[in-house]
Amino acid sequence: MVVSYDDGACAAIAETADGTAVVDDLQQALRDAGIALTLARERDDSAENALHHRDYVASKDAQRWQILIGTVRDKPGTAILTALP
Repeated sequence: MVVSYDDGACAAIAETADGTAVVDDLQQALRDAGIALTLARERDDSAENALHHRDYVASKDAQRWQILIGTVRDKPGTAILTALP
């Protein structure tokens, strides 16, 4: 499912995904597009132990985005990728 918000943010939600593959594929796709990706923060969810969060800053020329990835740790599960302008 893809969600577009009025403030320019968007999200992609997969019911079942491999979290490692989601991150690897995103990094490769952005590299291929010439977009720099820097990991700003990585952490397990304090309320739901099975969830893992990664916060990135993506940039190309003068454009910057915040990219948030939430995945189920250690097994396939729901994955949410959110991009904020």
